[in-house]
Amino acid sequence: MNRSPFRRPRPVEDPLVRLVGFHHAGGSCATYLPLVEELPSGWDLLLYDLPGRGKNYTHAPSLSWESLVRTLVEHLRPWTDAPVGLFGHSMGALVAAEVGRALCAAGLPPVWIGVSGSSAPGVRVARSQQLHQLDDTALLREVALMGGLPDRWSEFPELECMFLGLVRQDLELVRAHQWFEPPGSITCPMAALAGTQDLWAPPESMRAWSDQTTDAFRLLEFSGGHFYFTGENLPDFAGVIFSELVGNIEGSALEGLDGV
Repeated sequence: MNRSPFRRPRPVEDPLVRLVGFHHAGGSCATYLPLVEELPSGWDLLLYDLPGRGKNYTHAPSLSWESLVRTLVEHLRPWTDAPVGLFGHSMGALVAAEVGRALCAAGLPPVWIGVSGSSAPGVRVARSQQLHQLDDTALLREVALMGGLPDRWSEFPELECMFLGLVRQDLELVRAHQWFEPPGSITCPMAALAGTQDLWAPPESMRAWSDQTTDAFRLLEFSGGHFYFTGENLPDFAGVIFSELVGNIEGSALEGLDGV
């Protein structure tokens, strides 16, 4: 585990649960670092940077979903000694769902998968679909409107080229994604989390995520835009994650008891 590619901002031994976070296109798992202060002390937070940034800066970019998911599942296996929950936002929602599907197939189902800010399989949202077609200026404007530019962005104009490269690399991976075959191949509870003012993944576009699981599903709406869970909204968001995971951990434990 010492060579794990995951960031562990507050390592916990023998945790009640391990929550794994996957970030949005062009981003890094630094987005989730403030979450550690909002979660119970007995929870282990594992954060994954896609290749080419953060802790995995020196790794070559992922060119296919198959290799990315296969690598992530192997990296996660040593951490499945405790219940595992997966959460991903925007592009990270696809990563969380695909990794969750692979873990289910391997007999290591997560206790819960949260998909956030990403329309459901087969549901097209024109604004999201057209991002890869925008020129650099328009793409930066759209990312800024989402709230997805790094803090103090204007102070470091020399980073623009590198940032745009990551965004376009990630958008190409999103475009290459093939939706789940067949539907219902996830066998653990899921929740779709949506900002009510999200122009790129409005709540109604996320309802059909329910088709991807044979277990319970909930659509959870939050006031805000694409990054509804940041800033002053973080405590409420963390409270919902806590409730979702605790409820499903208790449910999975009860399944092993006689007569249940």
